[in-house]
Amino acid sequence: MTDERPPAVHGDVQEPRGGSGGFRFETRNWTWDDEDVRRGLPWMGVFLVVFGAILLIGQAYPGAHSLGSAITTAFGVALLVSWATGRGWGLYPGLLITAYSLPGLLIDLRIIPTGGGYGTFLFGAGLLAIAAIRFAARRTWGWQLIVGGILALAGGSEIASRLWPGVPALGDLLAPVILILLGVLILSRGFRR
Repeated sequence: MTDERPPAVHGDVQEPRGGSGGFRFETRNWTWDDEDVRRGLPWMGVFLVVFGAILLIGQAYPGAHSLGSAITTAFGVALLVSWATGRGWGLYPGLLITAYSLPGLLIDLRIIPTGGGYGTFLFGAGLLAIAAIRFAARRTWGWQLIVGGILALAGGSEIASRLWPGVPALGDLLAPVILILLGVLILSRGFRR
């Protein structure tokens, strides 16, 4: 078997340049061959192995649950920081991991009471934040507004009904909130015109 590499790809690009004498075009050459392809470590595979191992350790040793939650939360926050500084792709994975693990850590540290709904609420709130960032940058909300609103409402409703008895259930709040979200969506499209 011979070790034949595919031929390198070459090309020219003409770029317009403006100056005091008018526009002119500069031609730049480029080359892309097999050596330019980065063959790095598949980080998604590393993440899945580490995350699965942490979950298994938490199941096998319940006392180690808070350590697993802390490591997982730190990993999620690291992905978010990497994305925020422009060095990574970890926005959605970081948001999901942090929303999943942070409530467990806060419950283990006895900062918040035991119960469900925290992860759903945090993930929804994160998607709403992404929708706001997207709107500020592109003047469009995206699917994050609708999905984030529903998740934040579902998680928030579960938390509120546990902490404050008598708070309306999600079913009672769903129709008005959907109407409000649709109204905001229509208004935002009207303001763009």
